Amino acid sequence: MSLHEGAWLGDNGELIYVLLNSLGVLWMLITGFQMFSKTISFTKKVTKGESKG
Repeated sequence: MSLHEGAWLGDNGELIYVLLNSLGVLWMLITGFQMFSKTISFTKKVTKGESKG
């Protein structure tokens, strides 16, 4: 488990490794929410008949 926690990098490296992993998770959550909200807005436009495609 030490490989996945970054323990092999030492104390300072472990902190940086964990912070970078958490930023990656936040980035995926933000971009996933943006894609989901675009899908919802597209569905609303199609049901109202506003689609030009």
